[in-house]
Amino acid sequence: MIFERIMLATTFVGLSHSPATDMIVFLYGPNDTMGPFDWMALVLASLLFAQCFCAIQAWQRRETSWSGFVFGVCNAGMIVGLAAILVINWAFYYPLNPGAHTVNGLSKFIRSDFVHYGNEELRQRLPIWEQLDAHTYCHPGADIIEREEVIKPNFPIENQRANYLARNPDRPEFFHDASSTAKHYYDLDWNLLTINASRQWPIVREKLEAAGKEPWDGDSEVYYRFRDYENAPEAHYPGCKGRITAPAPPHTYPHNQAVNSE
Repeated sequence: MIFERIMLATTFVGLSHSPATDMIVFLYGPNDTMGPFDWMALVLASLLFAQCFCAIQAWQRRETSWSGFVFGVCNAGMIVGLAAILVINWAFYYPLNPGAHTVNGLSKFIRSDFVHYGNEELRQRLPIWEQLDAHTYCHPGADIIEREEVIKPNFPIENQRANYLARNPDRPEFFHDASSTAKHYYDLDWNLLTINASRQWPIVREKLEAAGKEPWDGDSEVYYRFRDYENAPEAHYPGCKGRITAPAPPHTYPHNQAVNSE
């Protein structure tokens, strides 16, 4: 019984590390209905009530013993421990609810957030690439636009900020959007060439097929464009901004700004 509860607790903590947008519905049910974690909390409350009731009955009947006392304390402790894990998960998925900030502050001993200090690759390529905005670069020689876009959303940005601030109140400047991003490559007319995100292959496949591209193309058009540029490195190439005339397609930028900025 002890081993089973330890394994169950480990599973609960693992679930709290998966901030997918559909995880809330899976654990807590859609809308105002009861989900698996809600029923588990109800069962734990019933078990704790039954444990206390049995202890009171045994005390009144003078049927107590040291072995029964130790077993009851251990059982109640495991029930309270599982309940605490449920509360930690609840606070993680609903960080804006009353009391969630305090629970998240305590749970930082169990779960921590990664800190990103910047992208060294971007610094190294800035002399070659022309920056169009915070997440978009253009290569004037290869006529390629590279834009970082959110390919799989995470929690709403407000929830992510609340979770992060509860665990890292002294490091707000290192907050980053935990959504999955990918580099999208376009030509100067904003036609999609390819997407560099093999980890999100189902989404990449759908977006490439919608753009009329092959789902898998090892030697993509991006490769050929860079190859042609490298074969003529001495040629003069005008800047990108004056040659981009088509409007950019809709996008979703990652929220990599500090917590306190809008």
